[in-house]
Amino acid sequence: MLKYRFKLLYLILNVVFLTSCGTTHKIKSSLKHSNKESSFFKGFVLYNPKTKKEIINYNGKKFFTPASNTKLFTFYTAYKTLQDSVVGIEYYKAKDSLLIKGTADPSLLYGFYSTKIIDFLKNETDSIYLLDESIDDMPYGSGWAWDDYQDYYMPEKSLFPIYGNIVKFSIKDSLVTSTPYYFNQNITISNSTSFSRELTKNIFYIQNGHKKENEVPFITSNKLVAELLGEQIQKTIKVIPTTKKYDFKILKSISYDELYKQMLVVSDNFIAEQLLLQVGKEVAKSYSVKAAIDYSLTNYLQDLPQKPRWVDGSGLSRYNLFSPNDFVFLLDKMYLEIPFSKLLNYFPAGGESGTLKKWYGNEKPYVFAKTGSLSNNYNLSGYLITQKGTFLIFSYMNNHYQKSTSTIKSDIEKTLKTIYNHF
Repeated sequence: MLKYRFKLLYLILNVVFLTSCGTTHKIKSSLKHSNKESSFFKGFVLYNPKTKKEIINYNGKKFFTPASNTKLFTFYTAYKTLQDSVVGIEYYKAKDSLLIKGTADPSLLYGFYSTKIIDFLKNETDSIYLLDESIDDMPYGSGWAWDDYQDYYMPEKSLFPIYGNIVKFSIKDSLVTSTPYYFNQNITISNSTSFSRELTKNIFYIQNGHKKENEVPFITSNKLVAELLGEQIQKTIKVIPTTKKYDFKILKSISYDELYKQMLVVSDNFIAEQLLLQVGKEVAKSYSVKAAIDYSLTNYLQDLPQKPRWVDGSGLSRYNLFSPNDFVFLLDKMYLEIPFSKLLNYFPAGGESGTLKKWYGNEKPYVFAKTGSLSNNYNLSGYLITQKGTFLIFSYMNNHYQKSTSTIKSDIEKTLKTIYNHF
């Protein structure tokens, strides 16, 4: 009887093994065939972190434009560097005044629940002064598309961001509402076909006669921050020259986990850039994205399979170049270093949240991954838990196609569903 049971177990394991091998071969053949038939470039790597075995590697060492998959590197860099809570502002309390300066915290009046900074300033009875300081970067990243300046996903980087450096407009008939209200004075109702902003001024144009909503980045300055913040707390804030004379204290705002989750789940470009500015300040005493990237590549990611070209935090830049091998390597490090109970919670869950809400629907989520999209490029890198409970890491990258992105997404979903069912 015992001999019979061993034989049965042997047969079952063989069937499982052969099924997995057959599925692996089928996926590899499909990738090769589609590559011959299509004119665009794709790469796919599938890895088992528990057995440390690479299951599939197709163009794994080739470089791709990663788009928002770049945020995975931003997340890991910030996670390794920054402490539990975000420094919201720095301040110095004098006898008859309060001096404040920015810290690149992206959370102020940007949809997070904390009101610590606003409450602190509202409760101040003396005059408030904002130091005229700035980041050690340009407002836009290297390789960003200049004509996206009026699109919601490309706000400026800044030292004292407020409202996410975005103004929200809504219009019904001739009634226009802006948040913050300050920008109502800068609106022109026109026959324009969309919401728009002048290139070098905070002058906005909105089409008349239709109910619409939109978000448009505004041009930042410390003078504007003082006015917007003053409007919010109903006090006058004046901008004064910077000084190193005083010993500033810090006031914290929200937890970094809140920022990380928002950045990865909805793919927030603004938070990504501000996080790297904060990393730069922490490791190099400079609010610089480049300083943060250089430090991370030297101290955290020196063993990457292929040395990437990494230039921003969000992935908006077309200059970024990463390989699927790089993403699998990074995701494996994250799996080993971050408590599992926290790790998956940072990611969009297939069929349930964020950028994956409409894809990978299942009775129980099985895909937890970061999307990355620019025109003609779509990538997905993350974790997959199969029907049998096998935990896998993958990176599927697609560049330079001239078909609908939904077609690319469908192809990825079919591949991942096959892996879910057979591994």
